[in-house]
Amino acid sequence: MPKRIQAPGTDENINRQRLPASLIAELKRSLQRDAQIFLFISRIQQIPRLLALLRDKLPGIRIEGTSSQDGERPAKVTGFRNREIQILITTTILERGVTVPRSDVFILDPTADYLAKRTGAAAFIPLLERSRDTEKQSLKSRSERLKDMKKVFVPQMEAAKQLKYTLAILNSSRGGRPETGRIREQNRNGPADETGPLRLLLVDDIYTTGSTIGACAEQLRTLVSSIGREAEIYSLTWARS
Repeated sequence: MPKRIQAPGTDENINRQRLPASLIAELKRSLQRDAQIFLFISRIQQIPRLLALLRDKLPGIRIEGTSSQDGERPAKVTGFRNREIQILITTTILERGVTVPRSDVFILDPTADYLAKRTGAAAFIPLLERSRDTEKQSLKSRSERLKDMKKVFVPQMEAAKQLKYTLAILNSSRGGRPETGRIREQNRNGPADETGPLRLLLVDDIYTTGSTIGACAEQLRTLVSSIGREAEIYSLTWARS
């Protein structure tokens, strides 16, 4: 099951010359179970500095970085498949996909938009974050819930910038030459509408009072409005309390 790690952005980590303890802990957990690790990042120029930081934090672990511009890429990919390399930092999906047995995949921001372009899937990007904890909402009146949930969720730093960048990538992949069968199917209807409402899907595990969805939807409408678009927001919950 996918697991989200709350951490600063890759560029911020590189500029500060440090990596979040939460990320290092998860990498060590994977290594302890003898897993190999794909670590996807979004820009080639990030590779050398991130590679240096990881080697410093994980001494004794064979870590390499590669990209489509790396002349040694075939040798590194072979070394990874032969378990000679334990962590591979990359900006590209390998030709045969993520099929290495007992491998874990870490995606550092904002690689979701890149993977969306390559696979034709809708992008997942973290737009909101919780600013504070709240008490159980089902025991409160409607007015108390509305007051309590005010700005519990707020846009993440540079959320508007990430949203605009992701939309640009998705639109270019739908309007350009298809790279996969899924993208080819999507292109039959032509390029995506860049002026109509932006449809967002909120996914939550359980529906109790609707306060969480309402609070998130309010923030997302404001966020989408800041980039000059209107939002159509839908919700999906697995169960109702």
